[in-house]
Order: sequence, then structure tokens, then C-alpha cells
Amino acid sequence: MDEMKLRGFVTPEDFSGSDTEKLQSAIDTAKQKDICKVIIKGDLKTEKTIVLPPLMHIVLDGAAISAAGDFPVFANSNFYADKFHHSYSFIEDMFFIEGAGTINGNVDFYNAYRVVIQNIEINGSLGFEFTTEVRLENLKINGDTAINIKRGSNNFIVEHLSVTAKDIGILLDTKETETDYVIGKEAGIDEIIIKDCEIKAPRAIAMEAALDGAIFNTVIDNIKTDGTGLTVSKRQGELSPELYRDITATNFISKKAEPIKLYSKTKHCYFS
Repeated sequence: MDEMKLRGFVTPEDFSGSDTEKLQSAIDTAKQKDICKVIIKGDLKTEKTIVLPPLMHIVLDGAAISAAGDFPVFANSNFYADKFHHSYSFIEDMFFIEGAGTINGNVDFYNAYRVVIQNIEINGSLGFEFTTEVRLENLKINGDTAINIKRGSNNFIVEHLSVTAKDIGILLDTKETETDYVIGKEAGIDEIIIKDCEIKAPRAIAMEAALDGAIFNTVIDNIKTDGTGLTVSKRQGELSPELYRDITATNFISKKAEPIKLYSKTKHCYFS
């Protein structure tokens, strides 16, 4: 019987070459053999982004993975797919990153479904665009903007985070980006739950809707911060109340006199 299948996981140590080659080979082999689990130990430095196929479980066992340049450490394969795949029909399913370890660099998901990241430290940012069904929990994140939830993303549970950010802890932003629009998905951000987090940043949470992308059905609760707890529409200014609707934001513990700042009207919202 295949040794890797018998033990139930693949490791970079199974392969030779650079850190990048060993790690990508482990992930590709785990996918090809339908094992779909990679356990990583030690310190690894990547010379380019490690591409994650769907149905992949990454476990950091005391590992530290660092990007050697200005590129994501991890991104799902749709992030680099040709335009033919920029459609809801080609959404990629099931990504799980966990363990006692550190990622030094960014992690990005695009046109992805069912993503779980938990119990690790990230010195960089987490980015999500046209990504749905995401759980982020028990993370320590240090970055400029620690978590960037972009257009077309929904159904997030974000809880028990310790965040330090130079600018914004968690950003919900529906503006157009350089990445292609995913055909068959809406641009809005919705069904977001953020709770029980400690965020050290000038702005803990920020919402920035665009004319073609609303932010709605969002609940924020129990956020401890040394900055402003929530800002709404600071970049865009006054927009239609329809673009910020059905939002509940409560229980901010902040040193600021005004923990919540609204730069636009909202609809069916409760802030306290």
C-alpha cells in the first residue's frame, strides 16, 4: 500500500529541492493521491506563492512559513486561473489551515467556498474576494489591514481574534479591485458576524460600500479596541442608506469618546 496513504498525510520532507518546491510538491501530491492533508514542520521560506487546490487541509506543526518577497504565502488556485474560470460555476470548495505555527506574509482567497483558518499566528493580512462560508477563529494577526473582506464575500464568522494593525483591523469593502468580477455573484458583502475580538488599531472595523455593492445583514458584538471601534463610509462619504442596512454593532470597549463614527446614513441599523 502507498506509504503516504497509509499514514494519512504528506509532508514537505517527503521531497527534495528548495523550500518552495518541497512545499508545493507536498500539496500537489496530497491532492493527486486524494489524501488532501499536509503537515508542515520547521522554518520554510517561499520564493513564490504556494498555490492551494480545493479540498486541502494544511496543518502547521510548529512551522514558520515566510514569503521571501512581496507576494502571498498562500493563495487558492482560482487566484491565478484564467478568465474562463472567473465564474461562480468554478468556485473552489474546502480549505482548512490550522495548527501551532506562524505565517509571515499574506493569505488570499478568490472565488472560494468553505474556508476555515484557526489557531495560528499571521504576520501579514488575510484577503477574501468573492469568497463565502468562512470561519476565522483563535487567530493572532499583525498587519497594516489585518483582514480585508472584499466584494462578493458573505457568510463569515469571525471570533476570538487578537489583532494589531497599523491602519484597520477588519475592513469590509465592496469597491472594484484589479481582480476580475466573478460572473454569477453579487458584489455586496452580507451575513457577517464579528464578535469577541481584541483589536489594537486606529480603526478596529471599517465598512466601505460602493454604488454597486451594499453591506448588509451584519452583526458586530463585544469588540475591545484602543482606537475607533467602527467607521462607516469614511472614504466614500454620504451614500444611499440602502447601501448600509440591517447592521447591528454593540458592546464596543474603546478609549475613544466616539467608538462609532457614521459618515453616511444607514437603514434598519442599531448601533450602541
